[in-house]
Amino acid sequence: DEEFAWDFTPCNLKVGDIASVGDIYATVPENNVITHKIMVQPYKGGATFGGKVTWIAPKGKYTILQTVLKTEFEGKVTEHCMLQRWPVRTPRPVVEKLSGSEPLITG
Repeated sequence: DEEFAWDFTPCNLKVGDIASVGDIYATVPENNVITHKIMVQPYKGGATFGGKVTWIAPKGKYTILQTVLKTEFEGKVTEHCMLQRWPVRTPRPVVEKLSGSEPLITG
């Protein structure tokens, strides 16, 4: 629901810190069991995100489309919201893909 206001609690980052892709900068509880961790998303439209934190929203209620974090990298300011769209067939970026050393045994 794009109009529902969620309880946003910033953590780990403050103004002046360097935010890297995958850094957790907030938590948002969905219910008593599930708490979502909001991360700096890897990239959007080919541009990588991250950089120096210039603003982070204070604790409060925000919709998933409201800006809750602003970063600056090489003079370009990027606004971040809680919503991340990720195509199913696009793999997540990794530094190194580790091969299995033993088979996965289930059951």
